[in-house]
Amino acid sequence: MKKTRTELKVALLGKNQILEDELINEFRNLGIEEKNIISMDDQVSQITFDIEDEEARFYLPLESERLKGFDALFVLGGLSQSRVDFLDNLREKLKIFVIHSESRAEENFLKNRSGYFYIPSPEVMIISEILQNLKKQYPANFHWSLYESVSSKGKEGLKELFDQTRDVLNFQTPDKNVFKKQIAFSLILHKPNLSEEDENEIRNRSGYQGILYRNAIDVPLFYGTHIVFFANFINWEEKTRKEIETIFKKSDFFEYKKDLSDLANKDESKPSLFIDTEKEKCLFGIVYYDTFKMTVKTAILKLKNGE
Repeated sequence: MKKTRTELKVALLGKNQILEDELINEFRNLGIEEKNIISMDDQVSQITFDIEDEEARFYLPLESERLKGFDALFVLGGLSQSRVDFLDNLREKLKIFVIHSESRAEENFLKNRSGYFYIPSPEVMIISEILQNLKKQYPANFHWSLYESVSSKGKEGLKELFDQTRDVLNFQTPDKNVFKKQIAFSLILHKPNLSEEDENEIRNRSGYQGILYRNAIDVPLFYGTHIVFFANFINWEEKTRKEIETIFKKSDFFEYKKDLSDLANKDESKPSLFIDTEKEKCLFGIVYYDTFKMTVKTAILKLKNGE
């Protein structure tokens, strides 16, 4: 009897909250039931849960017995030799997808090894396309700063993006206080009411000593797959703006939109490109509204024109 989508069983190996969230949302869209999705970790010997995870997701120890009857295993991050040895015993029984490999040698190793399927990091693919196109059009006009947050891939993800794009554009190191502020904000989200004890804990864990408040606009959670560019267009000609629009419109990744109106009330199948002007600033980029979490996911590359 042919399996239906609701009968699929999938497992995730490794801890990477943003990739887990995206994969789990995709599984749900396919109709895979929650009981058929499990998260695993080969670094623990007992069942654990991630307190930073919005859903307090449980992680089960990696055991072959636990994977009996599963259809696919998604491996997040790189592969150690011990992990490869373990997975080699499974690759005849289920499909193994490795996402976001940490080295070219490892990527080539996986592509030439039967039973493994390599998936390049989707956010790197999108960012690389955009940066390459922008470099061709305006190689001297862009100076970039990359802002990374606790909700994306941490130091490993930051290094990956630097490695992928350092030859394309000039990156600057972000202000350390930005990280601390974003971490503090992420911790606040898990507290319905802040006691003095909670505030002290958040300050100790984040290192941030400023005012603690819930303001998602001032301190957004940035995600790697969706990008927002901020720029000062006050001295830019209309022709330049039109050329930038054309670059984005040609991409298959995005659905073009003229502005941000009603964005949060729409269920978009693709990330939405927008260009919007406010006073002396103009911002353009991509936003995807996540109806499951009722949040707008964004990543940010902050642009300083002419500096």
